[in-house]
Amino acid sequence: MDFKVLLIDENTDSKKPIMSIIGEKYVDVEHCLLPEVGLQHLRENNYDLILLNIEKDGLNFFDDFLEFNVPIIVMAEKDNEDLALSMIRRGAHDYLVKNGVLNPRGVRRVIMHTVERSAFIKHNLEPISQCEIVKARNTLREYREQINASIMEIGAFNAAFSKYSVKGITD
Repeated sequence: MDFKVLLIDENTDSKKPIMSIIGEKYVDVEHCLLPEVGLQHLRENNYDLILLNIEKDGLNFFDDFLEFNVPIIVMAEKDNEDLALSMIRRGAHDYLVKNGVLNPRGVRRVIMHTVERSAFIKHNLEPISQCEIVKARNTLREYREQINASIMEIGAFNAAFSKYSVKGITD
């Protein structure tokens, strides 16, 4: 096996389409129906990738999965760009929409790119946990909000005092 995938999805029929897309020859997929069971598997085994359905309890356990420093691709039934962006900001590597038919080529590409990027980072950079990355992103977001608030205050100050003209010294 080239790599191991932990699939966490309450749908008992999820493993078959995933296996048909990514192929059984090079991938070992372990399927857990409950996030709690998935966490236990992560404590006992090494995985190269987590496919996490966030429709039900998966979303509640997302931060727990981040602690294992394994790349996570989240999945949902509906295409929700706000949720997708939120999950990526929190540390997910990508977002797949499961509704209807999954595009096999696209799913395979997302999985391979995620695994390759993760391997590159592990071999070429000092290890940084997903939690550290998420904390850094949150800190940057807080700084951005503080800067924006300061800009708004300056704008309000300028607007309030713009009605007063300052007489020149020569008057």
